[in-house]
Amino acid sequence: MAHEKTPVGSVRPSQLLWTYGPGALIDLPNLSVVTSGIDIWERDRCNLVIENRLLAAVQRALGPQVESLRMPPISKSESNDTSSAEANVGVPVRPFPRWLRCVKCGLLSPYDSGLFELKEGYRRPEATRFVHQGCRGSKGDQPAKDADAVPARFLLACKNGHLDDFPWQWFVHSGPNDCKGTLRFFESGASLQTENLWVKCDTCGARGTWLMPSDSSVRRTCRAVVDGILIWISSIRIAMPSHGPSCWGLPIAGFRSPCRRWRYLRQKMV
Repeated sequence: MAHEKTPVGSVRPSQLLWTYGPGALIDLPNLSVVTSGIDIWERDRCNLVIENRLLAAVQRALGPQVESLRMPPISKSESNDTSSAEANVGVPVRPFPRWLRCVKCGLLSPYDSGLFELKEGYRRPEATRFVHQGCRGSKGDQPAKDADAVPARFLLACKNGHLDDFPWQWFVHSGPNDCKGTLRFFESGASLQTENLWVKCDTCGARGTWLMPSDSSVRRTCRAVVDGILIWISSIRIAMPSHGPSCWGLPIAGFRSPCRRWRYLRQKMV
């Protein structure tokens, strides 16, 4: 992942041009990640593509700022040893959505909140996953044991090409609130339809439910908190911190869907 040098899986080089290019969501066996922008790719690892006519065509389409064409950073070794230097060669990604849910107790929190730990899959990068350390179940009466944490199933997107986390705290507390309590995501019934899903605050007891996450009332709530940024571009995320300058495009809350997300925003990301 970006800045951490933790191998998490692999894709074919050709897929980076289309399905899994910068800004696309990738569903790995245990993680959901977004491909980072080329601003943080290792330039020295990206071999030059010498094709003058193609470069001229790209410059006519995108502008003279395009200096060269390059291959993505690809490891030259087939070794499965994650401790080797070659194992750390690849395209950087970021966990997204940032919010994870413990499958045992329902804890809902950002992956970097200190409540979850990244377990690396030694010799098996695709086995890398997040766990909730010492989970004792939703009632706190079970023996402490690490439990898997999976990505939250909802996110925000708008027609201007912006992607962001679903505002869980805002949603549960029906707007701005000083409560910083931990949240828990619950499921009831066998169908797992949206009407059977609800979120509760451990501290104040506030509860958020919905019939459909794209309901107009949820869209109005989301509009006030969307960051309006391209999360896969590192420089933009740094320049525009959370709740900074906003995009006025109406964000839509929806299910995490890698293929749908890429088709919708492909032209804006290329």
